[in-house]
Amino acid sequence: PNCQLPVQLREMTAMAMEIQAPEPAPAASRAPELPAALRAHGSKLNAIAARLRAIRREDPAAQVIVFVQWSDLEEKVAKACGAHGVPFIQLAWKASMGDGLRCFQEGRGPWVLILSLERAASGLQLTA
Repeated sequence: PNCQLPVQLREMTAMAMEIQAPEPAPAASRAPELPAALRAHGSKLNAIAARLRAIRREDPAAQVIVFVQWSDLEEKVAKACGAHGVPFIQLAWKASMGDGLRCFQEGRGPWVLILSLERAASGLQLTA
């Protein structure tokens, strides 16, 4: 509906105030930049690395075996551990399994053993 009432000059205001550009919003505070290790891997892999470090803090003599389903996931876990500074060993092929496993069992070398069920599921004896 249109208003047909007469307007008096005293009832008018300057349009300049109404069409002024709005004041700029305050600069949004940027979130702190994440370290490279956190940006490079997903949240689950970062959580695994954080949990491994927590285990070692709670028990400095702890040794951990991380079982993964597939060998490509083993590589991803290994890269995340490396980026987070968690020392680990992988048993890449049957020929190297004896020496690597022996070092791990005796507490020499890395304290995290990453095993793929796809590669190392059968014939491996994990004894203390």
